[in-house]
Amino acid sequence: MSPADFSDSIFLTVLAVLTGLAVKILTVKLGITNLQEQAAFLDELTGRLVVRRSLPQTFARLYIWNLFISFIVITAGLVTFGVLSIIWAFLNLGLFSSDLNVFRRHIHPWLEAAAAVLSAALGLWGGQNLQVLLNSSQAFPITAISIIFLLYGAAALLETLEIRRLRGF
Repeated sequence: MSPADFSDSIFLTVLAVLTGLAVKILTVKLGITNLQEQAAFLDELTGRLVVRRSLPQTFARLYIWNLFISFIVITAGLVTFGVLSIIWAFLNLGLFSSDLNVFRRHIHPWLEAAAAVLSAALGLWGGQNLQVLLNSSQAFPITAISIIFLLYGAAALLETLEIRRLRGF
């Protein structure tokens, strides 16, 4: 994998996220609140699916949930030549992103967002370089995937500790 190619994919993904955030800010300025309500509903739904009384179970569910979403984004990017990865970044990390106060109060959303950007960029890069990936197993970006695993693991651990603190486990 050429670092220049992957950095271009990261740049395009970050650009898509920033565009989504700009649209989100515009909708707030125009008084459209449906997007914020939908984002809050999705956060609540995800919380009900992954948070359990047992902290190890909560950690495992958070970690597996994030890795599963990452796998879907990367695979969708490979299948659609990167298009769905960019659309997902625009929607999930931009338009339907968490409130900025969450990022101010906690570290784990930053780690999750970084891993999600890398996942979307990897899906975009893989979709654009599918022929290279099919011809050479050495072209597969193991380093990027390892960083995604580490970021999601750290985010899941920090979020589990935050849940423990808030619920008094």
